[in-house]
Amino acid sequence: MASYANISRDPALSKFIDALLVPSPPESLVDTAYNSQLRQDRQINWRNAFRQYKFWKALDEAALSITMLAKIVVPAGLVLPSRDVCMHEVRKAYAALLRTPAYDRTSVAWKKRQKTGGYYGFEAEELSRIIEDDEAFLDATPVTRRPRRPRSKRT
Repeated sequence: MASYANISRDPALSKFIDALLVPSPPESLVDTAYNSQLRQDRQINWRNAFRQYKFWKALDEAALSITMLAKIVVPAGLVLPSRDVCMHEVRKAYAALLRTPAYDRTSVAWKKRQKTGGYYGFEAEELSRIIEDDEAFLDATPVTRRPRRPRSKRT
């Protein structure tokens, strides 16, 4: 590498300029703002899938309550899908939620706790592959937090 000592008469400045021109290894370059945006995009998808799962789960519980208890008065014009339809949609929403890419370690931990057994349209091997993909993404996109300043103690 060419030295720029002949450009500047100050040796410290010349050394500084030489150090700036040495390329940094790719591992040392981390764009946490970009990584944070990637995770936020995943978070939107995860929350939408979770809301859909919760919706069908609540509707299934309502349909079950209405079929179990004949004393519940359903308002006029309210039509609930049958329990079979609700269960089918709950299973589809659950499978979609498990297939949705996780945005943080908590979501990955939730996926690890789930037991599938082929009941929701895919096997445990597919779930383990999905979890591995999520962990690889989270490892590849670190998001650092600024350390919190300790609060001053008031007396």
